Amino acid sequence: MKQVIVLESKGLFGGAFESVSLLIRNIGHKVDLIVPKSSSEDYVSKRMLKSTYGGNVENVYEFYLPYSVENTIACEAYDAYNMKRSYRLFQAHKKELYDFLDKKHYDHIHLNGMGLYPVLNRKFPMTLHMRQVFNGGRYEKEKRMFFLRQSRAVIYIDQAAYKPFQKMRKDHLILFDPVDQTGINSISEPDILNKYHIDKNCTIFTMAGTISEGKGVGFVIEAYQDYCKVNTFPSKLLIAGDGVAAYRKKCREIADNNPDILFLGRLSRQEMQEIYKISDYILRGESEPVIGMTVWEALYSGDGLVIQGDDNIRQEIIKGMGACRNNIFTYEPRNAESLVKALLKAEGKKSAHTGESSAKKHADTFNRFIEEVIKIK
Repeated sequence: MKQVIVLESKGLFGGAFESVSLLIRNIGHKVDLIVPKSSSEDYVSKRMLKSTYGGNVENVYEFYLPYSVENTIACEAYDAYNMKRSYRLFQAHKKELYDFLDKKHYDHIHLNGMGLYPVLNRKFPMTLHMRQVFNGGRYEKEKRMFFLRQSRAVIYIDQAAYKPFQKMRKDHLILFDPVDQTGINSISEPDILNKYHIDKNCTIFTMAGTISEGKGVGFVIEAYQDYCKVNTFPSKLLIAGDGVAAYRKKCREIADNNPDILFLGRLSRQEMQEIYKISDYILRGESEPVIGMTVWEALYSGDGLVIQGDDNIRQEIIKGMGACRNNIFTYEPRNAESLVKALLKAEGKKSAHTGESSAKKHADTFNRFIEEVIKIK
């Protein structure tokens, strides 16, 4: 298959990067990449991209591409000015992109991210990966649906991403993020507990990712403060990630110097693996049920979950996680009392911390689906 994958960003960290990187490394054939043209201050070389994404990358091309995360969770972490600028540049230069695709005659063109929807053109065998949960108004939804109908098919990261567009008649696949957590098996848990001065008997709850209102970090900290008044087991709440300075400051104020709340800052991939090794539960705090990358990384690390939603989301997670069967506790979104009850149910139940991988299974499922849909005329 002659295939090109179009990336929203050149970023070399985060859930989207981890997902597409694992896909490319396990896809089983050569692919080209199309990445956004960069300004001098955020330049990432083609050589670095090829090295990072692995030996299956044959060529890397640069074009002006749209990048839009408006109406998505945690959008406050992004620069609206630069997003608008990227869109204007794409509109001015999109003929260059389409002329290139016309000459290359790719069997399949995969757009990896919702922000790339303006690229969709029914002339080409395109699919789009809906990695974010749409949370906008009717006009924005109709605009996206107009473009999505021009795709050959849409891949949704989970049921929440699919739900706003479920009435649209379009071939689709719900495909959870791939993860490879086998690296945690070589990490010494006692060494990492000692590194962070945490007692081995503590129940360790962790929030990982952008520190933002959309992610509900402040809400979780407030609920954890209430939990600390009634808990019967020693515990720690780890906050691993970065975000807007003003909101980080607000969260620290809510924490009020509680010694059981540790702000770890942005961590490297290796450091994050260490956190999965010692965590008993990964916490999610969004205002609606969302299954993100940290959910799968947790489960394939042998960790449990405390996640917003009801038994429906619990069953969806179990269905998607293969052999991993861990403690999963749900609570009513943004309901502090409900979250405290979930934390009380989880406390004292330690996790196994045995890493597994879903990367090969993910790539095989992706390949089978694409082989089916590109035959549609």
